[in-house]
Amino acid sequence: MSITEQDRSYIVWQNRAFYFYVAARACFHKGFDPPAVSLSQQCIEQLMKATLIWWDSSFKPKKLGHDLEKMSQLIQVKVQNQGDFKVPGYLCDGKYQSLSRYPAPGGQGYGISGTLISGVDCLFADLVEMVSFQFNSELIRTLKQKRTHENWYFDLELHNGQMDRLRKHVLPLRSQPHA
Repeated sequence: MSITEQDRSYIVWQNRAFYFYVAARACFHKGFDPPAVSLSQQCIEQLMKATLIWWDSSFKPKKLGHDLEKMSQLIQVKVQNQGDFKVPGYLCDGKYQSLSRYPAPGGQGYGISGTLISGVDCLFADLVEMVSFQFNSELIRTLKQKRTHENWYFDLELHNGQMDRLRKHVLPLRSQPHA
């Protein structure tokens, strides 16, 4: 089978999500909480859009803006067997998004969940598993070529309980455009 425009778009969006994902994990493990939260939200947003692009050719990524809750609901409807898919409320909360990105008046802070990255790890793996097309992605290159992508691999693997899921889903699909 040939690679479609939808397949290409999915990989472009997934690659962008992967960059945000690895950066979020690195920031979190170094104690940079506000960027870790912001990058985590950006990663999930990008990967949800990638997933919807792949499953629904009429999906327009800019139309929903940054509304993770609406994208979550669309995934429940558009993606096979995903009626229970849900993004944690704190990641969907616009106030949480703003507080992670911008200084608040009066120095108001916000709490960061200790399970932020493990939750994002799970969401990332869930979303990647929703799409059978994984040909030629940065995720595959990182998993396959540990030495070439050593820094990325280290940040991806560090305390990541979803590595086996990612390997099992992605690596068998690497040598062929369509499984």
